[in-house]
Amino acid sequence: MKRAQTEVKSKSQVVGVAEYEVFDSTQDAVDFLGEATVLDLINSQHRTNALNLVRARETGKPSKASLNTAALARITTEEFASIAGDVVALNNLIARKIVEVEKELEEKRRRAQAELAAKLAEEEDEEAEDR
Repeated sequence: MKRAQTEVKSKSQVVGVAEYEVFDSTQDAVDFLGEATVLDLINSQHRTNALNLVRARETGKPSKASLNTAALARITTEEFASIAGDVVALNNLIARKIVEVEKELEEKRRRAQAELAAKLAEEEDEEAEDR
């Protein structure tokens, strides 16, 4: 087990630093937090994941965290090197990557809708021919 720190922000301003344990195994977590707490944390996160999945499916949009993750995954080594620790440049790059992800997701949604419409039209044509 090790300790980690993460800045805590409110309205884009750092208001403090949270310190927490990063466990090497679930047994380490149980030993440190207790079985009931670990189970509560797992169930809470599992519930959140299920809610986010339904939200994404029903709205057609991923969560902000998912968009950020997808955007970060698209940043190349060259792009990252070119910003050389410039936080503003990094935020701008992430924002551009998020726009790319959103455009691709919208295009996929449109293609899926068009495919569904074509399939429904084909089925209607087949039904009409059978009559």
